[in-house]
Amino acid sequence: MNDSWERIKINTVSGIPYMGKGTAGRQLMREEVAVENEDIVIPTQVGWLANLRTIRDRGQNGEIGASSVVFIVKGSKVAQS
Repeated sequence: MNDSWERIKINTVSGIPYMGKGTAGRQLMREEVAVENEDIVIPTQVGWLANLRTIRDRGQNGEIGASSVVFIVKGSKVAQS
């Protein structure tokens, strides 16, 4: 059994659907990734690579349309696919 952990970074994630109150938006993103990838185990919360308030403000000002997120998956085979 492979118990390694891999850090996954996804760029150009539209923040609008995932800007929920508190951690609700990040939880939604985590659930969607898990549903789309049945073999994936995401034991931690998804995290934005920038401050959420900064992402929101820059998005509202039209400076950015997306941002990057990072999360951990269990098992290196999943990370390689």
